[in-house]
Amino acid sequence: MRYIWDMYPEYRRAMAPLVRSVFTLAAHYMRMWDYASAGRVDYFVANSSFTASRLWKTYRRESTIIHPPVCIPDVEALDGAGEYYLALGRLVDYKRVDLAVEACTKMGRPLRVVGDGPQYRGLKRIAGPTVQFLGRLSDQEVHEQLSHCRALLFPAEEDFGIVPVEAQSFGRPVIAYAAGGALETVRGIMQHGSRVGNPTGVFFLEQTSSSLANAISFFESQEQQFAPSKIRSHSLQFDAAHFNSRMAEFALFAINEFRETPHLGSKHPLALDEETVGSGVTSAQ
Repeated sequence: MRYIWDMYPEYRRAMAPLVRSVFTLAAHYMRMWDYASAGRVDYFVANSSFTASRLWKTYRRESTIIHPPVCIPDVEALDGAGEYYLALGRLVDYKRVDLAVEACTKMGRPLRVVGDGPQYRGLKRIAGPTVQFLGRLSDQEVHEQLSHCRALLFPAEEDFGIVPVEAQSFGRPVIAYAAGGALETVRGIMQHGSRVGNPTGVFFLEQTSSSLANAISFFESQEQQFAPSKIRSHSLQFDAAHFNSRMAEFALFAINEFRETPHLGSKHPLALDEETVGSGVTSAQ
């Protein structure tokens, strides 16, 4: 529902005039419906602190933070820097792949863009000779691109952002916009900020191509600080096994709290025994 709340201006701006008018009218009623629906939710689970803050801002509801599961491949992180930077994801406006294309074009750095979407043609028009568009790739091909890139460029503001975790699982650093879920998944350093131990990436503060370009230059001057094995180790905390464990623990907590609430009947859908819950979690895995 972020298209009617936090990101309403961005989505609206990208629409055709007629669609924009209809959407503006409909969004008002959708907000009222969404707010009323949120009031019927017993518990919220947020995929990041960033999302939890938005849930509080929009619905005034607390939430439990459980990071989503990421499939961490059973591979060894490769030593040595690759020759190219990588941008990965659907080519839509809010992903801001244009910043990566503009920065690498201006700097003459090799960039590979993996993905497809409505911005594909526009991005190709502004791309210089060092930018290569690979389109949609299979999972195996994406893993190959991730494992050999110099660093992942991540200029988007995401609720969580699985791609940076995937890049780190291959031992590759991430150059990310300092907002949203990246602040929780990347142990980043800033050009004029305090240093962190065992960094896994670099942050840039402004969502502009010049700020990203400065971050790329800073990353290259500090590249020896990034140890692939330690970057990979950092990513393991987001593995699916951690999610399964935390989600099962939370489900049992919610059910036990429900049972202790005297005004709720035993026929409520949450009134399940622990054996049923365990089998349900197993099935979900």
